[in-house]
Amino acid sequence: MMRKLSLILFAGLVVIVAGFLSYTLPRQYVVRVVNTEIQRIDTSGSWFYANSESSSSDGTRDVKIIQTIREGGQPKVFRNEDTGWGWPPYFKFDSANVQAQASDLISSSDNPNWALVKSYGWRSELFSIYPNVLKVRNIPTPQDKPWPVFNIVVILALIALAALAWRAMSRFWDRRIDPAIDRVADVFDGDDDDDRAADRAPVKNKGWFGR
Repeated sequence: MMRKLSLILFAGLVVIVAGFLSYTLPRQYVVRVVNTEIQRIDTSGSWFYANSESSSSDGTRDVKIIQTIREGGQPKVFRNEDTGWGWPPYFKFDSANVQAQASDLISSSDNPNWALVKSYGWRSELFSIYPNVLKVRNIPTPQDKPWPVFNIVVILALIALAALAWRAMSRFWDRRIDPAIDRVADVFDGDDDDDRAADRAPVKNKGWFGR
């Protein structure tokens, strides 16, 4: 029962970490920039807007918006805000320059000018949230999209750490928790059978609980 509980807790932790990484790790999109503008958005009470940007007394502020079309024709809208010294630690202070670069890449479907947008965050029409652009640059063709090397390294490192943590937790459970549970069960069972006591003796005399 306890092992099942620990497995459920571990699975819940994995889901939380996966959601955190999904929002925080940068993603790359091949897009065609169609418009850049500034919108007045209510950011009060929202965790999905940069804390480094100041809002007015009514909770609204001007947010730079970059409107794009992906290679397959789907629209993709980004916000462009400085992250400052806050989280995620991308230390972005050049949102004005990024907006200018995006404006310079505006093109039509007849003569597309492909851009690679690096961003983090989620897009939700329901909650009016947008991923935040980190960088934007021109690429010759959509096939020139680079591999997300940084994300691959981070995910592999986390998988290795998770495997080590699981192994350490399993060893701790086998050496500490299981013997303790057995001793508690023996107390409630009240079984003084000599053979079973002899079988349990090596377990009782080892480890932290034995001492």
